[in-house]
Amino acid sequence: MSLKVREADSVEELREASALLETIWGRSEEGVPVHSEVMKSLVHAGGCVTVARDDGGAVIGAAVLSPAVPTGEAYSLIAGVAPGASDRGIGRALKLRQREWALEHGFTHMTWTFDPLVARNARFNLARLGAVAWEYEVAFYGRMSDGINGDDDSDRLVARWSLAGGRAAAAAAGTAPDPVGPGDTGTVGNSPGSNDETPRDAPDGGPLLRRDAAGLWCRVPADVIALRRADPAEASRWRLAVRDVFQAAFADGYVATHCTRAGWYLLSPEKTAIRALLCLGVEQVLDRGQHGLQRLASSKRDDRGAVSAEAGGVEREQANDLVHGLVYFPYGVGAVAAQPAAQDVVVGRGHGGGHEFGPERVGVGHPPGDVLAE
Repeated sequence: MSLKVREADSVEELREASALLETIWGRSEEGVPVHSEVMKSLVHAGGCVTVARDDGGAVIGAAVLSPAVPTGEAYSLIAGVAPGASDRGIGRALKLRQREWALEHGFTHMTWTFDPLVARNARFNLARLGAVAWEYEVAFYGRMSDGINGDDDSDRLVARWSLAGGRAAAAAAGTAPDPVGPGDTGTVGNSPGSNDETPRDAPDGGPLLRRDAAGLWCRVPADVIALRRADPAEASRWRLAVRDVFQAAFADGYVATHCTRAGWYLLSPEKTAIRALLCLGVEQVLDRGQHGLQRLASSKRDDRGAVSAEAGGVEREQANDLVHGLVYFPYGVGAVAAQPAAQDVVVGRGHGGGHEFGPERVGVGHPPGDVLAE
């Protein structure tokens, strides 16, 4: 199947995109997920609606992007793939085209939310796109009741995507590392050791939390959507257990950087400077260097969730040393090379341009603000 992915701005195209989203989620008491008139206003305000069409010209995927604050930020409101159109790479094609469009229009970072219990969603966002997350929102949409979310609090992780960064470039080129987690086989990387210091069991009696040299590993259900239908009480227990792990880990400075095929999140103990490199870009790192990037214990997050440190500490020259030095990443020790001002850093074991829309397992249906695909 050939896939055509492009921006839509005519009323007719936007109505097609809105209709597709309605087929995925249906109508609520408030109407369709995103009305075509709202899409038109967003496009007029500097956002975009991206659609994917099949060989016959039918819209089989759609994603809606809005400008955000501060300048240079974008917010992905919703993205969806038509029922029955999974395993075709449509979700990844949509997001990579969003990234390309955003960079062309001066955006450097993109944010969206996703359900932390949906493993394939997490893997898509962190491993396949190269986003990271360090913010956990409890009941972001309140209590939801539908076939996908069950009857439970709508907790969300906030994905942060540095569009020109090394992680995003490597993910787009298909060269990003894929570390092994507990229960994984056949992947490349360092397997967690046996000297586990933080065992904790999950609601199903299996492992929930493990620790090794890479950081913390947290497991989520293989298919939480099916679990919500079969055993809502157990699904709710998973929600609370995973919420507890993530909130505690983020409070201690960990960052969600990866999710394995078996549904294990990697929470990496990134240092303040490295977290800034991953998520902000070299120029912003250098600007923040004079304010003390080293001080993780005293670091605070601004209204974007970005790291800002208290005064004192590292001067600009020291920040340059951090940028050009050897730093620890969840995939091992990798060289960080500063790029021209318009770019971000190139990190670790591979980077490159271009897009490869390889085979994916694309999920069907996810709440507004989420991207459900793998």
